[in-house]
Amino acid sequence: MVKEGYKEVTVRAKGYLIPNDWEAKNVIECFDFKNGKAFYKVGYTNKGKKVIDLMNISRRGKFQELDGKQKFISEENYKKYSDYKLNKNDLIIAMSDMSKKLWILGRTAIIPKDDEYILNQRIGKLSYNGNMNIKFGNYATNSNYFIRQLKVVAKGTAQKYVNTGEIKNAIIFSPPLPEQKKIASILSSVDKAIEKTDEVIEETKELKKGLMQELLTKGIGHSEFKEVKIGVKKYDIPNKWEVKKLEECCEISYGKDQSDVEDENGNYPILGTGGLIGYADDYLYDKASVLIGRKGTIDNPQYMETPFWTIDTLFYTNDFNETYPKWLYYYLNYYDLSLLNEATGVPSLNRNNLYNLGLPYPPLSEQKKIASILSAVDSKIKKEEEYKAKLERLKKGLMQKLLTGEIRVNTEMEV
Repeated sequence: MVKEGYKEVTVRAKGYLIPNDWEAKNVIECFDFKNGKAFYKVGYTNKGKKVIDLMNISRRGKFQELDGKQKFISEENYKKYSDYKLNKNDLIIAMSDMSKKLWILGRTAIIPKDDEYILNQRIGKLSYNGNMNIKFGNYATNSNYFIRQLKVVAKGTAQKYVNTGEIKNAIIFSPPLPEQKKIASILSSVDKAIEKTDEVIEETKELKKGLMQELLTKGIGHSEFKEVKIGVKKYDIPNKWEVKKLEECCEISYGKDQSDVEDENGNYPILGTGGLIGYADDYLYDKASVLIGRKGTIDNPQYMETPFWTIDTLFYTNDFNETYPKWLYYYLNYYDLSLLNEATGVPSLNRNNLYNLGLPYPPLSEQKKIASILSAVDSKIKKEEEYKAKLERLKKGLMQKLLTGEIRVNTEMEV
């Protein structure tokens, strides 16, 4: 039985319930559509107007500027091909994925400025025609029900794609215009909170970067310094500090094959160079340790204080000699370990080279203070990232319910 006040519509063989006063419209009824042009045939330039392609659309359905990877065409060609120019509040839609791992097919983003951008191939333009609020349209076309329609008809293997007709005929659930505006307002407020949290995270990460540089070479409260050479670099470090090799600070041990201990119900994490890869019913080490990639990702040390197992591409440290493990973790993250890479293919670290690495070495008590300060900053970052994840879950749930009309909004409230 259909819920009172709702009707059932079928989209790509899947049934949905939408309110009686909503319509299921084709994209071409909601927007004017235009396909992009292959501007590589015209010729890119080093500056000029920005050529917008798949990379300018994020997986979150946001427009993103590109730094060193941005393509341009000349002012002359921008005027010549003005039919393809993008205006503020146009929607761009990805008509293919970028690769097997970068699924953005069907994602849309709103153009933020006038007279700056032009539409490349594999991108479509959805322009306002009076039938749908642009912000609502952006949320609707980034919804699960919309993306699904394009995925089930996509062609290709390495890069899935859809043709113009599939885009034009895709369905958008369209409420009355006042409700569109209210839904867009609600979701925009969550987006603003996510963006604000993102800014806090980035600012805190920048703070941490500056603190690491200061604390790990200058320490806390010192006024007298000496110049030392560590590797090819010179540092001014406190007079009371030493320079020690890593082999004086701890033991570096090899990880082991995990096949005999691997258990999906195990209590102990199995770690590789990229992080968690499974669970084990036994552990290799159960005290604080810094984990350093031996092959693959060698410049992203990890830190563990609970029992773990590491595979053979990951070193772990133990038997610390007057060295605080968390301080060593921060120093090895500060130091560019890729400088010790000895391979031409897959990055690789040799244990002897690690042992010979020089460290500006504070007394143990200062190591603990430095680690405590940086840990507090890490806690702040983690807290903000958890809050951001909570907001993203909230937005996902709201999109599911608001964009299908499962939850109705009061359009009499101020938007």
